[in-house]
Amino acid sequence: MIDLNEKSTAPDVSGLTVLSMEKNVVQLGSLWHERQIVLTFLRHFG
Repeated sequence: MIDLNEKSTAPDVSGLTVLSMEKNVVQLGSLWHERQIVLTFLRHFG
């Protein structure tokens, strides 16, 4: 597990891919290529 509270840089996740709300594969780095974003991860239990 990565502790982001440490005084270190966050891991580079720009190359990872996720599914969009429309079920399209999206590379994370493309989301903040032209503008700033707030990146939130939600986990579904159940």
